This record gives sequence, structure tokens and C-alpha cells, in this order.
Amino acid sequence: MFVSGLCGFSISLPYRVEALEGSCVFIPCIFQIDEDYKDDLTDAAKGLWYKEIYPSGLVFNSSSPDSGQLKGEMFDKATEKNCSTRFDNLKLTDSGSYYFRLESNGGLKWSYIEVEIVIKASPPNPTVLLFQDQQEVMEVTEGKSVTLSCFKIFCPSLPSSLTWSFSPEHLINANITEQQHQNQTHYYSDLMFTVTQHHHRAEFTCTATQQQITTHSTRQLHVQYAPKSVSAHVSPAGVIVEGHSVTLSCSSEANPAVKYSWYRHNEGDLEPVQTGPNLTISNTNLTETNLTLSYSNLTINDINPSHSGRYYCRAKNQHGTQNTSVLLDVQYAPKSVSAHVSPAGVIVEGHSVTLSCSSEANPAVKYSWYRHTEGDLKPLQTGPNLTINNTNLTLSYSNLTISDINPSHIGQYYCRAKNQHGTQNTSVLLDVQYAPKSVSAHVSPAGVIVEGHSVTLSCSSEANPAVKYSWYRHTEGDLKLLQTGPNLTINNTNLNETNLTISNVYLAHNGRYYCKAENQHGTQNTSVLLDVQPLISRRTNFCLLPSDD
Repeated sequence: MFVSGLCGFSISLPYRVEALEGSCVFIPCIFQIDEDYKDDLTDAAKGLWYKEIYPSGLVFNSSSPDSGQLKGEMFDKATEKNCSTRFDNLKLTDSGSYYFRLESNGGLKWSYIEVEIVIKASPPNPTVLLFQDQQEVMEVTEGKSVTLSCFKIFCPSLPSSLTWSFSPEHLINANITEQQHQNQTHYYSDLMFTVTQHHHRAEFTCTATQQQITTHSTRQLHVQYAPKSVSAHVSPAGVIVEGHSVTLSCSSEANPAVKYSWYRHNEGDLEPVQTGPNLTISNTNLTETNLTLSYSNLTINDINPSHSGRYYCRAKNQHGTQNTSVLLDVQYAPKSVSAHVSPAGVIVEGHSVTLSCSSEANPAVKYSWYRHTEGDLKPLQTGPNLTINNTNLTLSYSNLTISDINPSHIGQYYCRAKNQHGTQNTSVLLDVQYAPKSVSAHVSPAGVIVEGHSVTLSCSSEANPAVKYSWYRHTEGDLKLLQTGPNLTINNTNLNETNLTISNVYLAHNGRYYCKAENQHGTQNTSVLLDVQPLISRRTNFCLLPSDD
């Protein structure tokens, strides 16, 4: 519409209107006059339309609407300042520039700016407007009630119709109410419905039929709505192995496009994930058919177990927020395999002991226990006094329990942790302590011990830790401790044996000698008898006696 005014006179007119040959045209028109002439605007006032030339170009007079070159109707009296006019039965030759003139008694005579009327052999397209809350809008919000209005110029002499079609029809053809009505100037068809996300980018086409000629106008609906169908997945699908790359993808439908945020569940809190070394985030917005789709990709390169956990994707626009989550499970070979003995400290014969082996792995490992025996690793299995128990968790344990332990269990034990991604071993030394046992003593050299020679009394035992040896001699009913002195030496040649050596032994050394083997776990004694034989010097005389013969 164009508004022009001068000296208090103004008019509101379109620059151009179009009409179908043989049909009618409607010119919306409102005017104002200078205050000095308001008393002249009476019922005698008339509206005149001229084509191009004044005064010979008069084509319509509101006071005699059927007498001019153009027949039609001005809808209100001039006193209402409404000059809206309809011209009927137009010909192609009626195209041209027209201007409105107001005349009344007195000095009120005024010509206004022109409007161009174009007559076409084919009709103009109908007009389609969108209304929400009775206001014309370009976009609507999901859940709102709207009216899609199609209208065309109403010509009483020429019947016409308005029909609707939809694309895609299966999404929007339900729950739509149509209402048709008309007024003096226009014929209307209104569609009333509540919009959903599925109406976004849907096309509504209004077709006008007049004189067996059809025209149409199409309106694409733009619906704003909160994020929906938010989903996330891990790529590649299947097993994710340490050292590879992985992408977490999040998608949603929304209009306008969402802003994505990634979070990670860490120690009970949701912490935002940001781009950094080996981690990138990229967003993509797409449009497919009548949906606005968008994606966010979180890519982790050289992935490791610390990246395992639940990741949350948040999709948000001004209409709402929706979240989803995906679990990232990184699998890896066993690592941090370690073993220890429990209880810690000294392990004493007869008690129970547990060898524990732990590892970090995903999936959980299979544990195997071995013992180093005679140069080979021999597998261990549950049996008398030995139990193997496994706990399968991401951080897993295997316990090898030996009850009523004894020295035969001493040795190096190996734990092997294995899953489909690799194997790792560790070992632990089991050291069993025990009181002296198998204490024995003997005399060397064996056989007869003759005074004046040397003799060694040897004492040996089995024990852990090594024993302290003491030698005693039974003298006058008492046991007397022996110590190194003249002709007597005590020497511990190794941890398990002691030697008492008497040089130049004589008869006074005869007797029973006692060896005591002792450590913190106990004492055991043994004894040996030393029997020294005297050295005898004999002179033999031979006497020859005479024989009776």
C-alpha cells in the first residue's frame, strides 16, 4: 500500500492491482481531507475514478455506479472516507493508470495519486497468510493454534472456489479444520490446526478456480520446536580397544538448530567435556525433508582406559533441552599385574597364607597360578590344603590360599593374567619359617677313635631362619656349655651345620656331647657319644724252651 498526502489530503492505495479478464478487481482505498473542508464532506459527496485523463477519462461515478465505462461498486459512502471500489467484467483494454477524485458541495474537490490496474488473460494467484493469536506471523511455535488463510477477490457474477492440498499429506492431513466465508470484497478459505514439529517445512497449497482457470499459491510452514529424538551412539560399533580412535555421535531434531554440550560422569558429578589433546568436538546442521537435523561428534584419538565411562549429550535451543547418554567401554590387555603375600611379615609353619594377584583389564582376565619346580613352571590347581578363588571385576583378584603351610611350600609362585587382548605375568616369593627339625649329630672319622688323634663332632639341622648352635657336654651330672679353647674348636661351616673339633683327643674327652639347634620358632637337641680308645704300647718277648724230644 502507498500513502500519499499534501496540505492535509492523503490517500492509502496499492501501487498496482491485478485482475483476470472477464472478472473483477478490488481496489482497497482510504482517504483523508484537510480539516478546512470537513464541513463540505456531506452525503452529497461522490467518488469518481478517472483513467489517465481528467476530465474526459471519467470511468466510474459512485452516485451512478452502473452508468460509466466501468461498472462496479464503491463499498461505503464518501463520508466514511472509504473509497474501496470493485470494478466488474473487466477487459484487457481496461488496463491502465487510474486515480481517485473526491467531489462535494462547496470547495471540496480533490484528485489523489494514481493506481495501476493490470488486466491479465490468466487470473492472479490467491493470497495465503499465516495467523497466530490473530496476528500475521512468518513462523509459529509448536503447540500453538494457527490459522492458514487463503483468499481471492470476490466477484458476485463469477463463481469461484478455493481448495487446499498438502505436502507431505500423510503428516498433516489429520486434525485440520477448514472454514470458508466471504465478505463484500474477498472470498476466504481458512485452515485451523495445532502445529507440531511434523508441520515444519510442510507445504500448503491453495488453489483458486475461476472460469475453469486455476491458479495457486504455496506457503511453506516454519515451525520452531524444542529438541526431540535426541540419541547417541559409539562408532565404530562393537569392541573398542585401547590405542584406537572412537567417535561418540549425538543427533537431534529441532528448530532452530540446537547448541550441543558434552558432559562426562566423574565421581558423582557431570563435568563438561572440552576440546583438547586427542579430543575434538564438531557440529553439523542438516535439513532433510521436513525435519531440521543436527549432529555433534566427539572424537577421541589414541583412546585409553581413563576414557571409559558414561558420556552425556545435551541438546538445547530457546524452546527446551533434552539429554541422552552413551556408555564408552574401552577394552585393554592386563596391566598393573601385582602379587603379594597375606598376612604380611613372617609366615610360620602350620599357619594359613594367601597369595593374592590383582590386575587392571577389560574384559576381566582369566588367572592362572604356577610354581617354579625343578626348573619348570608347573600349573597349580585346587587340592588338599590349597584353594584358588577368583573375583571377576574390571579390577579383579585371584587368591591362592594354602592352609597348614609347611616348608615344602617354599618357592617362587607365578600369577598369569590373560584376556583376548594380551597377557601379563608377575611373581611372589613364599618364604615359610619354622623351628629346627631333623637335628642329627655324628662323629668323624667313623669307627674307633684313638687317643692322640683329632676328632670332629658334626651337628646339622633344617630350619628357617637359620639356627644358632650350642654344644654341651655331660659332666658330673650337669650339661656344661662348650666353647672354643685349647685343642677345641667350634666352627659353623654353613647355616645348617656346626662342627666341634678336638685335636689330640685323649681319654678325658670321653662322654656324651649334646648339640642344641635354636631359632625364634623353637629348639631341638641331639647327642652323640665320643668313645676314645687308649693308645697301648706292648713289648713281646719270645722264649725258646727245650723239647722233651
